[in-house]
Amino acid sequence: SEPPPGPNGTITRMGLVGYVCETALPANRISITACAAVVTAPLAGSPLLYWLFSFVCHQRPERSLWLAGLPLAVCARCSGIYFGALLGLLMIFPSRRNILLFAFALMGLDWLTETAGLRPTWTEWRFASGLLVGMACAPVVREAAREVWQECPSR
Repeated sequence: SEPPPGPNGTITRMGLVGYVCETALPANRISITACAAVVTAPLAGSPLLYWLFSFVCHQRPERSLWLAGLPLAVCARCSGIYFGALLGLLMIFPSRRNILLFAFALMGLDWLTETAGLRPTWTEWRFASGLLVGMACAPVVREAAREVWQECPSR
């Protein structure tokens, strides 16, 4: 689904803003909150945030990005997924299954070659593969959020 066209068939700025607000705002809030929490954990030295993220990530310091002398609340790959999802939600492009499959295949190749000992851990590559998966998943999440929003009885 794309933003509604304006009177002359082009997408107007207000049409685009309305589209983003209606279809992606709930997902954007969740994504922004998750990204803020990932970065806040080392800045605030928050054991609570590290503990909360421990349920979704192994948090191995050698596989993490660092900020203010501490690792982020999740590993580099998970950080990439969170920040990629945020970028993907903010960008307007349609959901494409082949892009999603390609991103997951790249992440799987990254995991497989590292796990098999064919190469050392490359934190930057882990972040990049997560970023691609997050960006590719975002349109799917946006479309699902739009469908749920349209089915709300209050609308």
